[in-house]
Amino acid sequence: MVDLSVNPHEEFAAGFIKDNVVFQLSELQAAFKEDGLPPASPSHVPNIMRKLGYEKAQMLINTKRNTYYFPMGYTREQVQGVCMARAMGVQEADGITAPF
Repeated sequence: MVDLSVNPHEEFAAGFIKDNVVFQLSELQAAFKEDGLPPASPSHVPNIMRKLGYEKAQMLINTKRNTYYFPMGYTREQVQGVCMARAMGVQEADGITAPF
């Protein structure tokens, strides 16, 4: 029996953040699509992410201003560190993990 109280986007996002500590909405939406889910409403995503212990903020990183989702309590420097590591090809599993 399918549990109707579980939102499929929320369930998917819970797994997504294990491998993507810091990300942009476009990355999450692409992952939904790749998994066969319809895109989540952009107004609904912040609610899902708050439930999972995430917040979002606009940050200027690598001369580009973007909105990033990241674990609550992360500093700008931590978000920037994850973004820089990703740009250099280092995976989060290589020592960059969520604080919980």
